[in-house]
Amino acid sequence: MHGSQVKANSASIIPGLDPRGQIPKACQDLCFFEATEDALFVGLFDGHGREGKKVVDFCKSYMQSYFAGHRNSWENNPVQFLSDLTHSCDKALVKRGSGVDALYSGTTAVLYLLIAGRVYLGSVGDSRVLLGTARPIDYAAPTAPPRGEDKDILDRVKRRRSVSVDKPLHAVQLTKDQKPEEPEETERILKMGGVVKRLMDEAGRNVGPWRVWRKDANYPGLAMSRSIGDVAGSEIGVVSSPLITTHALRSGDDFFLVSASDGVWDVMENQEVADFVEAYRYFCARDIQSPCISDKVTPQNSTIAQLLCEEARIRWLSIVEEEDVLIDDISCVITEMHESNMHLVLPPGRTNVPNLDAVDLPERHIASIPTTEVKLRDPRRSSVSD
Repeated sequence: MHGSQVKANSASIIPGLDPRGQIPKACQDLCFFEATEDALFVGLFDGHGREGKKVVDFCKSYMQSYFAGHRNSWENNPVQFLSDLTHSCDKALVKRGSGVDALYSGTTAVLYLLIAGRVYLGSVGDSRVLLGTARPIDYAAPTAPPRGEDKDILDRVKRRRSVSVDKPLHAVQLTKDQKPEEPEETERILKMGGVVKRLMDEAGRNVGPWRVWRKDANYPGLAMSRSIGDVAGSEIGVVSSPLITTHALRSGDDFFLVSASDGVWDVMENQEVADFVEAYRYFCARDIQSPCISDKVTPQNSTIAQLLCEEARIRWLSIVEEEDVLIDDISCVITEMHESNMHLVLPPGRTNVPNLDAVDLPERHIASIPTTEVKLRDPRRSSVSD
């Protein structure tokens, strides 16, 4: 690992599930990091569709091999490397002989290459990379809070669970989510003959995210406008071209990077994630090879990546108590560059984590929540609507 730039790196994946036990749900998130003496390369995938697990397995293996075999490319032109890598992976995936049926399956991808004091990022879809920094930057991507239907629920959870630190900390989004409702994305999809609209419930109300459809057809129903794979979507404007951004790391000011799937971003705002990571990362375990499997997940027995994923899962459980939804897969990679000398601050009246003993789990198990207690919105609120 590039010691002059990175102090620690951790990753975590928590499988999603159907709280009612009605829909089998294989985990389709996957992530990796490759380190050399000169660079750190991170990739995170959020698969979807019936072949989503095979898609992310293929992409992970392909990109790791590509990185190992194209050193001259990423050393001399990192931007071109990320673009070539993504397009090459997509072509190899959809090619006959890949062993994966990508007609109605695919994945988002968010990649970053940290080399020579600069981070190069490529994103396809709605996974995201966040920078925790003491100084904001003026070219950050626009951000949006989690989906509107859950706003009231998540606001209550935020008041109950959010923490902060004792000095100014800025959450800067370095990638841009590629959603179908974004004007430039919508324009391309419409030109290619696609349609962008939301699902409707029995009362005729719009539910869930905006999705990409064929005209007069009920597929593919993608909730992102760019992806790897998704042959059916590529015919109506869903492209695999990555949006590439760069950022020169500022020594002493830029503290950490968080790469995560929408299993995190759908339930936590950017600033909440940055505050949580900064508040707890110093207390977390580092350089461990296996996850903590315990009734109590604490900073002392888990990495900061696992702790963040567990916090996101608690937020999902709060939504499940009021809505009939699937809990999404949750994954993240956290790269720590510098210490900050900031400290945890609990809101007034919060005494449940004063000694960092544990991230509390809900008192009721999710499977025990009666269907009569929830409101039905978009029960398949996922990346693709089957």
